[in-house]
Amino acid sequence: EYEESRARTEHLKAELLELERKQKEALLVPAADIEAKWVEIVTQARTKILGIPTKAKQRIPDLDTDAMSVLEDVVRETLEDLSATADYDEEAE
Repeated sequence: EYEESRARTEHLKAELLELERKQKEALLVPAADIEAKWVEIVTQARTKILGIPTKAKQRIPDLDTDAMSVLEDVVRETLEDLSATADYDEEAE
């Protein structure tokens, strides 16, 4: 039993050293860093998508307030659908 315990300890030490090596070689990145980057990307995408109606109005000046309202509604519905899908995926994990 002692030998088995020692072998397991040595194995775990080797795994730890391997993880440290990969981290130093930038093959492993902390999960918090990845999450922060994805939050940044999604926030930028959301901001750009919310700006679509304004860009449309700049390019098509004849759009009336009803058309603008429809565009804004479609954009928000789409973002809400994406958010609901993401929430569902998180719950499935």
